[in-house]
Amino acid sequence: MTLLIGIIAGMQTQTAVLGYALDQTRNDLPNIGFASVYPAATIYKIICVQVLLAMLE
Repeated sequence: MTLLIGIIAGMQTQTAVLGYALDQTRNDLPNIGFASVYPAATIYKIICVQVLLAMLE
């Protein structure tokens, strides 16, 4: 469950959620989930914005 919380924080790219998860769980598993998903989520958000801007033109 703690790994899943980190993954959800990474999908939202919210470090505040990660901080809260670390305070609640008191272990490093949320960090592992966050680090595994965060780069892909960031790239996905950038691509989505580019697609939306292309659709507006």
